[in-house]
Amino acid sequence: MRKRRSQAVRILLKPRRVAVAIPIEILPSSTTTTDRLRIHLVSSRKHADKYVLPKGGVEHGEHSRQAALRELWEEAGLIGQPHVSRPAPLSSTAPADLTVDDHKPHKNSPAQHAGEPGFVPRAIYEGHEILLAPEDAVKDDWPEAHERHRKAFTLQEAEKALEWRRDIHTIFKRWAAGLPQHT
Repeated sequence: MRKRRSQAVRILLKPRRVAVAIPIEILPSSTTTTDRLRIHLVSSRKHADKYVLPKGGVEHGEHSRQAALRELWEEAGLIGQPHVSRPAPLSSTAPADLTVDDHKPHKNSPAQHAGEPGFVPRAIYEGHEILLAPEDAVKDDWPEAHERHRKAFTLQEAEKALEWRRDIHTIFKRWAAGLPQHT
């Protein structure tokens, strides 16, 4: 009985897995890699004047990257490449470094502040670099088109636009830090 109760508590305290898409469009011309990149963000539903990376919960039986691609379509109307078609990702940042715990506690967390013993985050955010499909990647109609709008940003603009969301901002900054500065 004690073992079963312990397992139930662990299940209750399981953070929600959230896949985060870092949607990238590579422009055809320019001199540096970073100048050629456009990051597509979507408006937040709760804060209409703010932007976020497309994100959402990982469903049962789904891999995190699959969820990121699904959310990219649902929230932004963008089609991403299911696999990296280049020899390597644009960013050299390790996938594990694109995983960030939410600073907000799980509703049943024994500790309420990150860093305290026993703290359980509300969510674990898993970032994924996703290149937009080479053709027909931007759709005019998508599931959440009536709730959100999308906008393409330079790297610097995206970094600034995401400052208000600590968790997503951290993932984006880590990803951007792994980009080569010149081609």
